[in-house]
Amino acid sequence: MFSLHRVFLNRKRILTSVIIVFITTLSSITSLITSSIVKANITSEISDNEIQIYLPYIVKKWPLLPPSTLDINNINNFDNDGNYIVNWDQDPENSSDYYILEESECTYWCDEFNNPTIVYNGINTTWSTPIEGKSPGTYMYRVRGQNSIGYGDYSEVKLVTVVPDPTISFSNVVAQLDTPEKLSNFLLTEFDFTFHNGCISYWPEEFYNLKNGDCKDYATLSSYILAQNGFQPEIVSYRWYDQGDGNYGHVVVIYQNINGTLQYMSNGEIMEKVTSISDLLDKEKLRLNAAKIGSYIVLPSGTIIVCARD
Repeated sequence: MFSLHRVFLNRKRILTSVIIVFITTLSSITSLITSSIVKANITSEISDNEIQIYLPYIVKKWPLLPPSTLDINNINNFDNDGNYIVNWDQDPENSSDYYILEESECTYWCDEFNNPTIVYNGINTTWSTPIEGKSPGTYMYRVRGQNSIGYGDYSEVKLVTVVPDPTISFSNVVAQLDTPEKLSNFLLTEFDFTFHNGCISYWPEEFYNLKNGDCKDYATLSSYILAQNGFQPEIVSYRWYDQGDGNYGHVVVIYQNINGTLQYMSNGEIMEKVTSISDLLDKEKLRLNAAKIGSYIVLPSGTIIVCARD
């Protein structure tokens, strides 16, 4: 691709090796700028006045653009404790010199990344919480790359929820409710549906003690118990519209059965099997005789901030 270049140097100035830097521009619409770092050693004849040195190009790609958008992985924290790991994929173009991970805590909504804090800035693709762990709450994370050109776009946001440490007695109850059927029977026989306003549910053990709450409380508690027993649940909160002007919110839990099929639970009742969250919402539209399903949000197990916006 590149020809050899001959350089003539005054013999009195020759060292054992010479470093020469070339900048070569390839002219095209999608031109790349490459830096050619050439190390030349004495390779041929020596005359009285000059030394002939042959220099091959060694091409190194130079990043013209900011880093690629990164993929951040789902955060595995089904035990809902304060210690977990956030990781993301390496820049596919290897154009990031550093990775910047930001954190934001949900307040009233979990779709706003407000007042972010940089929790990691470095070359690794993994970050762990401090040894003391995070305090109860739902945290959002996003990552982007940085190089000499600038910053890449942010990744999508991933969420994780930390639940207050359970008492021994509550942990024992959770362990006994080790199937969706046992959990459903417990919720339907021991709890009463009582509406309470707002978008924040009770913490799982708090609702367990009260035994009175609405759909968001059932979703928070049931998702927590299903998670502790290995059913990989997620909370699905959505808005729906009736045939008139009514606009409502509802919260359910989708989980994975032992055989790998998906199913969902609403107010403690086991509902139909589904193939996806989209299928779940379609089935809910039919069940509620809704004119349409509006916005929705998918949240980690145990989350107490559960509203989807209108």
